[in-house]
Amino acid sequence: MSLITEFLALGFPQEYGIPDFPIHGFLYFNKGELPSPEAIQKGAAPLSGYLRFRGHVLKEQGEVGWVDDDSFSLERHLREHLHVVEVTSEAEIDQQVESLLAKPMEANQPMWEVYMFNNTGTGLSCVVLRISHVIGDGIGLLLVLLEMFKNADGSPFVMTPPSQTGSGAGASGSKHPPGPGLLKRMWLAVCAFFKAASLPNSAHDTQTCLKMPVPFKWTQQRRIITNETPLSVVKQIKNTAGFTVNDVMTSLLAGAMRRYLEWRRDPALDAPLHMRALAPVALPRSMSTKESSLRNRWCLISIPIPIQRAASDVLGRLREVAAIMTNLKNSGEAAIQFALQSFANNLMPFSMRSKMAVDVLTKHTFIYSNVPGPDRVVYFAGAPCQKLKVCLGNVAPQICSLSYRDTVFTTICVDPTQIPEPERLSQFFDEELQALLAASK
Repeated sequence: MSLITEFLALGFPQEYGIPDFPIHGFLYFNKGELPSPEAIQKGAAPLSGYLRFRGHVLKEQGEVGWVDDDSFSLERHLREHLHVVEVTSEAEIDQQVESLLAKPMEANQPMWEVYMFNNTGTGLSCVVLRISHVIGDGIGLLLVLLEMFKNADGSPFVMTPPSQTGSGAGASGSKHPPGPGLLKRMWLAVCAFFKAASLPNSAHDTQTCLKMPVPFKWTQQRRIITNETPLSVVKQIKNTAGFTVNDVMTSLLAGAMRRYLEWRRDPALDAPLHMRALAPVALPRSMSTKESSLRNRWCLISIPIPIQRAASDVLGRLREVAAIMTNLKNSGEAAIQFALQSFANNLMPFSMRSKMAVDVLTKHTFIYSNVPGPDRVVYFAGAPCQKLKVCLGNVAPQICSLSYRDTVFTTICVDPTQIPEPERLSQFFDEELQALLAASK
């Protein structure tokens, strides 16, 4: 078991009361097309091929490991862990999942379950896969999900590489100048090393109404807000400005947060602002076997957010975000952070590592991930998926973007007692998109 998986299995320090945060994958279907439990069992058949989906975690004397279950039965597991819930609207699906975000997964059994939300009112129905983060990271779980997807004719779905679609995180499709020379790369790597090494001792972000207060206090309340951004508009801005989809999405998020602070008349606006996001970055892994592809091989890197710019300076914000992202890619910071993380994990006791993790999380304003998804319709359990999104709770506000077909679905999961009217963030996200589109023409 990797050190990251071990950390996720053992959890945060008990004194904080922070729960496990399963990953929630939402698959939406038209009314009348919600797959039956029998169809879901057939569609989920590939999961039986993975130790982490059929086995369980064994914790003994501070050590953890995976234990295979030779008697595992997918039919029996779904009979016990597939829940059918009737709702009357799409909004009610989010409300139901809000109550599940911190629901613990039992380590002595396969750490995943399924919820079927049959919508008898307006909107779509939904299948929600609840999967413990212990099983794998976002990229690994997406690969598993893609294995369960089919084309309309029942043939296996094969995803077009992101570099060809231009959608999702890390997608380019834009013309960029040549990368920096060797000396600059070396300098960027040195800077990245000292930045990563000093991260646990870095200063807290400016205390705004978006950042959790210090000292940190966990609350069970969470709200899920979903924003749907037309991918064609994002690509239009990307092509005109000459940056990447990820640059545009991160800039939109930064602008939405700036607009929220201005709407709240946050007193922190009267002084220099310091805001950062933690971004999970998946590291390369062997794809030779199922077990080597499904794992937790990732790290969190700290990204400065240009929050100081006024809401009206949309192009300046995009250029600054693009410069930050380009330097991050050229510096190799993710690999450096992962190496330092692994080195520290081998030297430090778990209690110290877990407290340090909470400290790093609470110093940042939010956590943001952007993952490319299928660029065309996929079928799950015999039915076409109309929308896909992913959501999970976290210590800090968690924001997840996933592209599917012609839309980027962004979920914003926050504590509403800390961030009142969080739906405003989605509204300001749309306003920033329109302003950036107009300014980039």
